[in-house]
Amino acid sequence: MSNNEPVQDVFISYAHSDDEILLGAKAGWVTTFVDELKKLLHRKLGGSGATIWMDHQLTANEQVTATLMKSVACSRTLVLFMSPGYSMSAWCQKELGNFLETNSACKNRENVFIVELDSTKRESWHPRLQELTPIRFWREDRDHVPQLLGCPVPNPDPDDPYWLNLNKLAHFIADYLKTHPEPVKPEEKDTINIKSNTQPGGTLSVQPSTGSKKIVWIAEPTDDLIDQWEALAEAIRQAGADFRPLGYDTYPRSTEAEFLASLHSDLHSSHLFVQLLGQSKGRHPKDSNVSFTTLQSSAASDFSRQQECSFLQWRNRDINLDQVADEEFRHLLTGAISCGFEEFRQRVLAAMQGLNQSSSVKDTSRNEDEPLAICICAHKADYDLGLQVRDILVELGADALNTQTEPSPNQSPTDFNTQLDEVISNSEGMIIVYGKTPPMWVQAQYMRARKALAQKNKALWSALLNGPPFDKPDAGVAGKYLMPLKYGDGLLYHEVERFLNKLRGEHHA
Repeated sequence: MSNNEPVQDVFISYAHSDDEILLGAKAGWVTTFVDELKKLLHRKLGGSGATIWMDHQLTANEQVTATLMKSVACSRTLVLFMSPGYSMSAWCQKELGNFLETNSACKNRENVFIVELDSTKRESWHPRLQELTPIRFWREDRDHVPQLLGCPVPNPDPDDPYWLNLNKLAHFIADYLKTHPEPVKPEEKDTINIKSNTQPGGTLSVQPSTGSKKIVWIAEPTDDLIDQWEALAEAIRQAGADFRPLGYDTYPRSTEAEFLASLHSDLHSSHLFVQLLGQSKGRHPKDSNVSFTTLQSSAASDFSRQQECSFLQWRNRDINLDQVADEEFRHLLTGAISCGFEEFRQRVLAAMQGLNQSSSVKDTSRNEDEPLAICICAHKADYDLGLQVRDILVELGADALNTQTEPSPNQSPTDFNTQLDEVISNSEGMIIVYGKTPPMWVQAQYMRARKALAQKNKALWSALLNGPPFDKPDAGVAGKYLMPLKYGDGLLYHEVERFLNKLRGEHHA
């Protein structure tokens, strides 16, 4: 970067085909967008706002000029407008390659912003862009045809998705400019290898950044949940964690084997697993009848047990399970947390906070304050209540394991009993949920756990949660080392915390 070149805050990279003036509009879509973005940045930054470079002179067939390349190199952030025209433009790719090379020290994850104008195949994007989450400015109409927001002119309604997404972009850019006040100096840059960066298919060899950040895996969503996926990913990023995958449509989908290989790689490096479930199970690989939704759920369940990580699944409370025809998918939905999305997002953030607290405790006292593993035993009739208990335990810094209550279709009773006994015996405590299940079932679970836990723990090891309905017989279970837990408005968290604190005291006495 030349010291004589002025530093630009934002460089606009776009295809001229996306800025043609349509009937009813006074300016091209991109030009209008940039004008409004500049106003928002002025308000968020104050002073003179942000300097934005946008070249209106270049035509589609014109060569990339040296002046333009210098402007790219002297820019602190890049906003690119992803579209079929952008992907096919050689000079757009050269702009992008030049910026990535110049800003390699930033790892191109905080200062590159993608405005997605149309449905494009992510695998056709520059490899480095495939790791970024775009802000979508298009929606599908009733016929599933992509429709550009704000076209030909934006709707003045401030609650329109166009303005909400534009404000989000302005917030991200302003945040970067405020937290990175000085341009990256040439001597601080890493060496980067760009091959054929003048062509759309150019590859960029960059090792992903590594660090001590926690990683949250968010399952790729069905099309109806993309907005919620993006909102959750944004919340996770703002909370200081990383997430995988880095987009909502990044795993290869040609075959089940390819999909699972890429999926397992992300699951292996993650510390918390999350999945959003909609009304439909969505698509499936060409060589399999198992949906991508089910494949991700099954794999995440296995990894969460192996790595003793939490797996939080959400479904909208408005979903009527009786209207879900697919029995397997209905069973998957039944096990998910049913609540409002904002409430679920807060649960995920609380679970992340529990991960950070757990790491801090382990660093200062690794042996004494190791998180306790608590087994939750809830019949399928009380499964939702068991999930509430699990989430509370995670928030309190414990490892929670929800046991199966019956063998899976392909599992023998012997294997099921062996695995269940192993889970119980490796736990430090158990919470038995007594709600809609018969008292005899509760008693059987208590006696089963007693054989494994009472022998190695001569103090408190179990709790009995009396949940709704309350007009039912007494569970018929009592013991010196069994703590009764009450259920009621605002009481559940306190009761679970009381049991966990008592259990920790017994283990560290």
